[in-house]
Amino acid sequence: MTHHWHHTVQSAESNDVELAELPWAPEDVIQVAQVPETLSLPADFQQCNWEWSDWNALTPAVPRSQAMATASASPNTSSVNESVADWAGDFGFRVVFVKPEGVRNSTSWTYSNAKRKLYTNMNEFCSVHFITERAPPRGSVVCVVGVFLDSEFRRHNVERCTAHARLEDGSNQLPSGKHPFPCFWIRCDHPRTRYCLDEANGGRQCLCLPFEAPEAASNDPFTYHLAFMCRNSCPGSPGRKATEVVFILQSPEGRDIARRVIEVKVCACPCRDRRHDEQAAAPSHSSGSDSGNEGPFLLTVRREHYALLRLVHESLEFTHSCRRQPHESPEN
Repeated sequence: MTHHWHHTVQSAESNDVELAELPWAPEDVIQVAQVPETLSLPADFQQCNWEWSDWNALTPAVPRSQAMATASASPNTSSVNESVADWAGDFGFRVVFVKPEGVRNSTSWTYSNAKRKLYTNMNEFCSVHFITERAPPRGSVVCVVGVFLDSEFRRHNVERCTAHARLEDGSNQLPSGKHPFPCFWIRCDHPRTRYCLDEANGGRQCLCLPFEAPEAASNDPFTYHLAFMCRNSCPGSPGRKATEVVFILQSPEGRDIARRVIEVKVCACPCRDRRHDEQAAAPSHSSGSDSGNEGPFLLTVRREHYALLRLVHESLEFTHSCRRQPHESPEN
């Protein structure tokens, strides 16, 4: 028996709404071209032969990666198979993480310019701007790809751990139902986000976001919101491995025209981890004689050691001052 799922698609250029009838059968692979997070499922959806509420109820012959495949052609992400560097391209492409207006400090995520690294809690939206010096070709997209930093695991897919990928997990619950792509490590709230699998590169997960030009009236860049859905410490994947995200600006023909790379750490205490990393990377200040600096130095000690060290310090200062005084000749 074949069921029909009516999916509403909002056009970006107008307010027209298209109603597409998508036939599917239980043995078919579900394919979704564009799925907003506000997706509404039909009232009789649970009457089908299998239910969204039980991921394990999927037909065993259908791999999990195929069950999340998109109907649209996946972008080619071969450029990230090896370590890549920033490349602004002819359009001066930049990726800027910004705090919402009126928010000075946030414990949920923070960005280090010194480390070029994002620190964030799991399942917290981070505000980001895609900025160019001049407009890219109309219809360009930004392909967001998560990869492992270590070259040994570079071609492995960064996806969610088994526990968080379960449809019953709270992070997969939406006001209108279950999230259609529970295994994706990165999510975006843009209504035209495409969740893609690059089958040519081992089913690598990636998001395709339409490049939104700044508003004509204010020239303010469009704000995207990205969330990362597993901590780096989660077992299996990411499995305590360092990760980075490559933002690829692609032309309408699928050609890479710019690229930005940002390391991402999903953790419990973003501010603490950022402070630790920046302090570890800061140059150490030597107090040795080769420094050429005779100025005072600071020494941090415990309270119980302070009195003793102060006596030692005063004794050394007295001895030093005595040595610097000229010797007086005895009176005749």
